[in-house]
Amino acid sequence: MFPDLSKLTGVYTPVKRSIDYGKGHMRGLLIHLHNHDISATFTKSRRAAYLGLLSVLVFSVSWIVGVILDGTWAYGINYLSDLGVSPVFGARVAFTVGCIAAGVGFVAYSYSVMKTCPRPLVKLTYLLSIVCGICLIGVGTFNEGTLLHYPFALTLGGFAIAAIVISIGDDLIEHKHESALKTALIFLVSVISLVGTRQFAEATAVIALMTW
Repeated sequence: MFPDLSKLTGVYTPVKRSIDYGKGHMRGLLIHLHNHDISATFTKSRRAAYLGLLSVLVFSVSWIVGVILDGTWAYGINYLSDLGVSPVFGARVAFTVGCIAAGVGFVAYSYSVMKTCPRPLVKLTYLLSIVCGICLIGVGTFNEGTLLHYPFALTLGGFAIAAIVISIGDDLIEHKHESALKTALIFLVSVISLVGTRQFAEATAVIALMTW
């Protein structure tokens, strides 16, 4: 009346083993893909960090070279953009190349971070940073005294302030109080520099932004 299950044992055991093997293989594959994704994200983040540092380095070196070649530029007396209209050709080239190269690098760096970080405020911070990078390219392309120079320069400053404030807010939400404090101190230095000349405030704010 009842089927003889013993006859099915020879069929059932291999099938079960095949199913178990398939589950184990799939689990291993998912773990591999997960680890590979984390590794790829880490690699992209590290490359982005190097690119950001390189952008700061390029701008800093170009600034120093421009000052040396110009010979008359003085901290707190001249605007950075004065190097772009220097009577010395090499100083003008150094400033222009530095702004454009650093701007391109900063855009690439900010875009890379924006893609890999899931937090909305961080994405917004680096979206604003992309605009800052584009404006830096504009500052280098359109020299002081031209029609488009000042809109690019003012937009760069305004969006940089917004990015810093949003970054502080994100750090506080994520309970990264040490990071928020460091960013706030950098912002405070920029604000305090306003008690000096506008030229002094501009140069100090740029240094603070590069430090950030």
